[in-house]
Amino acid sequence: MTSSTADAAVDGFDARVPRRVLVTGRPATIKYAGGVAGTAGVWYGVDWDDGEGKHDGSLKGTRYFAATTATSGSFIRPVASKITEAGDMLSAIRTKYTVDPTLNASVGGAVDVTRAKLGFTGIDVELVGFNKVALKQTVDKLVEVNLASAPVGRLPELPGTLSESLARVAIMDLSGTLFATWAEMAVLCGALPTLQSLHLNRTRLALPESPADDEAVLGGGAFANVRLLTLNLTRYPSAAMYARVLHHFTGLEELHIGFNDLTELPKLDPARAAGLAHLNVQNNALTMAALAPLVPLAGLRHLNLQWNGIAEISGSDPVLPQVEVLWLNHNALAAWRAVDCLARWTALADLRLARNPVYEGATGTSGSNDLARVHAIARLPGLQRLNQSQILPKEREGAELYFLKLAADAILAATSTALPTDTTADALLAAMPPAVRAEFAPAADLVRRGYELPWAAPPETEKISAARVTVVRNGGASSKEFAVALASTTVLAFKAVVARAFRVPPRKLKLRVTDPDTGRVEELADDAKFLTYYNVADGTSVALA
Repeated sequence: MTSSTADAAVDGFDARVPRRVLVTGRPATIKYAGGVAGTAGVWYGVDWDDGEGKHDGSLKGTRYFAATTATSGSFIRPVASKITEAGDMLSAIRTKYTVDPTLNASVGGAVDVTRAKLGFTGIDVELVGFNKVALKQTVDKLVEVNLASAPVGRLPELPGTLSESLARVAIMDLSGTLFATWAEMAVLCGALPTLQSLHLNRTRLALPESPADDEAVLGGGAFANVRLLTLNLTRYPSAAMYARVLHHFTGLEELHIGFNDLTELPKLDPARAAGLAHLNVQNNALTMAALAPLVPLAGLRHLNLQWNGIAEISGSDPVLPQVEVLWLNHNALAAWRAVDCLARWTALADLRLARNPVYEGATGTSGSNDLARVHAIARLPGLQRLNQSQILPKEREGAELYFLKLAADAILAATSTALPTDTTADALLAAMPPAVRAEFAPAADLVRRGYELPWAAPPETEKISAARVTVVRNGGASSKEFAVALASTTVLAFKAVVARAFRVPPRKLKLRVTDPDTGRVEELADDAKFLTYYNVADGTSVALA
């Protein structure tokens, strides 16, 4: 396509648009070529990848081209010395992956020394003993091609050249290259039936001007064999444009569209996206409500929502019962009720929740990561891994029992009422003031599953009375005294207090108590037991290993 106002007779002027170039090293798309009212000569209208231009493609009320943003467009003169045009892809592949045998020479008496260029840097290197390998290396044997950030963007004129030269290529990385259109990608993928992984991060590929032309340009099954596609930092202005592209990737299993400032997700045809199992949409601006287009995708198993600024999950948000792995770390979740909503994601087995305020203790009740882990495990009964750490059955039982204790303690603090061990789920909910219910409603589900409140309520005087327990470290090198309500303090809770006092990771903490009558040393190993189970009494000394 060419601009109708272009003057091809001007020296160095190329009227083809759109086309990708580097302008003094900055990647841009030339979207207009021709004259500008009120000026002499010809101009290029460019849309800068970095967004640092001057306008949206219009000047003094006249629209010349459509820039991606309101300030990513500008006009430049067609100065050939400042503009790097897209190079030939096959030539770049041959330069990178093969060595000209005529360059072989003896250097300093050495045998089999090859001089070659290091990638696209132009730096000369000497490869000793490489000729034997290099002479066997041919482009048609390549399985993986990486041209990321190379100034290439032209395909051979004959598509058959591609299929002959790159007959085995299964993985291709064209991130940051200068290809300009999806039509070129359709030609490339159509010629390479073995291609399964296509990386197009940081590219600016234009779609056909009208969606009505998509099938003619992108259809025909050119992308049917691609299983993995990455489109990070491609910055299309709408989710609908991604949907137009993805409509033609019918064999897709893994998709990455992160770092694109998306507030909505593309709506995909469930039949055409039946194989999509892994979706990465990190570093966008999505809410949980924006996940509605994913509900019909029955094959979706892994969803990455990191760094989206998600602050809330509500009962009205879409539920994805098919998802097994969910990455929600580095968001803005500040209340446990948001995590409670994930219990409806019935297949969820692996969750990443770190770097959220609720988990880091900035808000909520956790105060420490260990206690936050207890909260998360107890609230999600099907969870098997949390923050890349497996949840063993013993840890789950301890977390659920301790969560019940936290709920009962919160009720006691709010109402001065201690609940008996046989409290029913309905009675437990009824005993919760609104603020406690908002924090500990899942405790009722634990009771429904057969748990009893894991302690007998001690007399009020025993509850209020605090015993003195001394923890001795390294055989007496240091010690600290703690005031503890023995009958209502679990080993896990005591370990958390000791860990903070001695600055020891709780999971590495080993506490041992010596029976004063028998001399038997016993480790406080069961986190769910209360201190009285191990005969810890007022004045007891506990050894910290």
